[in-house]
Amino acid sequence: MKTLFRFRMVVLTAVIVVLVHLVSSCASGVSVTVSRPPLVDLGEAKTATVLPFLYGAEGQGEDPLDALFEGYAKYHSTFAWRSSFRRSVSEKLGAAIGETIAQKAGLEIIEPAIIKAMISSSEPPSIQNAQQKNGKLKRPIAAAVVRPGTESAADAEAAADAAASEKSEAVDADADGDAGFFKKLAQKFGQSGTKAVKDDPDQNFEEVWLRGAEFADVAVLGKVRKTSFWIEDATREGRDDNAKAIIIPGTRKTFEFAYTLWVYRLADGAVLGSMDVVQTIVSEKEGSGSFLKVDSDEDMLNAAISASMVDVARLFAPYSVRERRVFAKDPTKNARIAEAVKHAKKGEYRAALKLCDAVYAETELYAAGYNAALFAELSGDLAGAIGRMERLDASAGSADTARELQRLKGRLAESARLK
Repeated sequence: MKTLFRFRMVVLTAVIVVLVHLVSSCASGVSVTVSRPPLVDLGEAKTATVLPFLYGAEGQGEDPLDALFEGYAKYHSTFAWRSSFRRSVSEKLGAAIGETIAQKAGLEIIEPAIIKAMISSSEPPSIQNAQQKNGKLKRPIAAAVVRPGTESAADAEAAADAAASEKSEAVDADADGDAGFFKKLAQKFGQSGTKAVKDDPDQNFEEVWLRGAEFADVAVLGKVRKTSFWIEDATREGRDDNAKAIIIPGTRKTFEFAYTLWVYRLADGAVLGSMDVVQTIVSEKEGSGSFLKVDSDEDMLNAAISASMVDVARLFAPYSVRERRVFAKDPTKNARIAEAVKHAKKGEYRAALKLCDAVYAETELYAAGYNAALFAELSGDLAGAIGRMERLDASAGSADTARELQRLKGRLAESARLK
């Protein structure tokens, strides 16, 4: 027994020594909060619309252009919904994304009913004319009738100039090739295998989309990848108030929700960004009749959509992330570098920077130069951090300096979008 006890003590001591060595050998660092710009650069966009979301099996493959086309078809009621739940998912998701864009990016959200009224009317698009309860256009006041022979020469000349100018603009637009995106959509309009057998109100698909670009700068569209519910028995053993063993009935209901969205610039059909979103919601109840107490499908859908907006918001607004800055180890055990690290761990980055700058100027120690660049970044001087890391990379370059230099330059580019 004594031998066995001594053996166990030796093993325990060896493990402790190894752990202490590992902890002491690990490079120290600090965790920081970093601001990131929106994942999508909206440029000068001021208006946006959210097209009805599709389901994965409904589109023509994975091309976002197909989703854009099918979403447009839903605007025109040329697409037959396969279930009321799918329609509810599409409408609620679109409304939540629109609200998020309005709050986070400050864009004006043009409602689907208004867009549908504008692009299905023969009148020029006008948000003001379409802002009715049922989305129908309010016809503009007819122009004054000019009787033949009563118009002046000046009026006739002005009308001729306007017609010539309109024709010239149409030729220029075609020459620039800007309509290519919409021509491609027009081709898809005749190839859709999912369009219901209904009379489409717009025979000239290309013209409708060109008009659509006049009132919305960007469009958000997407596909719902998964809406899966399942129920499991969550019965367990427990004890009552008298500590007697009992069986507690329970039910667990799980909802998996996944979708992909794209952000389109309608002027030319460019995809500005995309995101895959996955959410899992669990409702668990115990007691008699627990299967009747779990949350409803609609409640779990609402919870999943609400939770997913945290990720969606990153597309349109600055956000913060936690990152770790790991300092370079100093094999020389320089006292001033050690003191600088202590300052950094207290958040005193300028004091740490001053110490490491002095050490590097005197000794050109790698750890001093590397840490000085990190301390400069943490002090808010990105340009200074890049300069220090470039000098270190030129004289004693490593995979770490190359990686950090690339990261610092990326942060500098991002900072311009945060202003």
